[in-house]
Amino acid sequence: MSPVSLVFSSDEETSRQLTQALGELELAVEPCRDIFTVVEWLTSRSFDVIVADCDSGPEAAFLLKNARDLKLNQTAFTLALTSGRSKLATGEGSPDLVLTKPLIPDQIKYA
Repeated sequence: MSPVSLVFSSDEETSRQLTQALGELELAVEPCRDIFTVVEWLTSRSFDVIVADCDSGPEAAFLLKNARDLKLNQTAFTLALTSGRSKLATGEGSPDLVLTKPLIPDQIKYA
């Protein structure tokens, strides 16, 4: 069974690029634009990778912080995307990796 990744982004192009790169890494990708659906998935399913586009608003920071608090997803690798305009949390709730936009699929894979 392939590892499963959750991608939260309101930007269709960002979501497409991430889906392509993660798919090439043989991860099953569950893209979502709606924070309420994401929260429902986080509380009922386990993910190996959780990606949040911080340019999608404060919901992305909420997602990253709360993913660590949920037992199902405590061990998930967290990835934040930013164009530099959004402020990322530091410390305990911070993501494992931060990528800066614009995204290039090959750079995502090798990061």
